[in-house]
Amino acid sequence: MLIRASFFLLGALAPLASCQQPLEGQPSTASQAARVYIYQTNIRTARGNPVWCDGIEVATLRHIWSYFVVQLPAGEHTFRGRHKENELFLDLVDGEEYYLELAQIMAYPGGEKMVRKRTLDGRAVLDSGKLSPVSTDDVLDGSKVIFPTRLPPGSKTAK
Repeated sequence: MLIRASFFLLGALAPLASCQQPLEGQPSTASQAARVYIYQTNIRTARGNPVWCDGIEVATLRHIWSYFVVQLPAGEHTFRGRHKENELFLDLVDGEEYYLELAQIMAYPGGEKMVRKRTLDGRAVLDSGKLSPVSTDDVLDGSKVIFPTRLPPGSKTAK
């Protein structure tokens, strides 16, 4: 009898839990878009490496150790470098951070591939102080590309 009453109370209170508002002074995570940090560390080419998001060229990574940040709503998005066959699909969650490296992998067409990094690894690269934000001249879609409001320790400011 006691067990049935417990299940009944839990079932009755479950809808109330989903209606809770954030405490005053705490930001709501539901309204925060996902942030995707895109960087390159080892590609050495004479020309810049374009980065595409959802079929639109958003920025160019011209220099080794350069990065930019894309802010997107939750849902499935695609990312790639110069070659469409190396497209990466990600299902983004609001308020989360993702790290993508445009890596030099000779086994792939064009020798480059967008690779998702573990959060710990991506954060370590970002915190290393070696990355520099791309130049504003290299940003092609200002509606998606943002420069972080908080730069990692030791990072250079945007040019």
